[in-house]
Amino acid sequence: MNSKQQQLEKAERAWYRAKARAEQAVDRLTDCERKVARLREELNCTGVLGPTPPGPKSQNAENARNTGGALMAQRRFRVSFTEREHATILAALRLWQEADEHNRGDLRDIAEAAGVPLSNKEIDVLCERLNFTSNREV
Repeated sequence: MNSKQQQLEKAERAWYRAKARAEQAVDRLTDCERKVARLREELNCTGVLGPTPPGPKSQNAENARNTGGALMAQRRFRVSFTEREHATILAALRLWQEADEHNRGDLRDIAEAAGVPLSNKEIDVLCERLNFTSNREV
């Protein structure tokens, strides 16, 4: 055998070894993803640190100015609701919208725990998101 043929065979063996290692890494990654998904499902409520909601940067900056928030990672939650819970959450949001500043009582403390409470417009958007998401997952 000439040296070129030997070099080719050596390169092919190295390629197959690298391919096998890459496939093993993909398998480990997939296993980790499944484990994370299973744990999230078991917990049923996951706080996720992530970027601000998707959208144009100027829109996120405008939202931050309007809400008094900073352009930083916001804590995000993934929660599963029953239909009754979903309806109650929507009703509570709408009730909060209807209440004037003086009739919100102790609930204001809860709403202000993470900063400036949502505006009526932001509550409308949130309700739409909740409805859209619940309709898609059915």
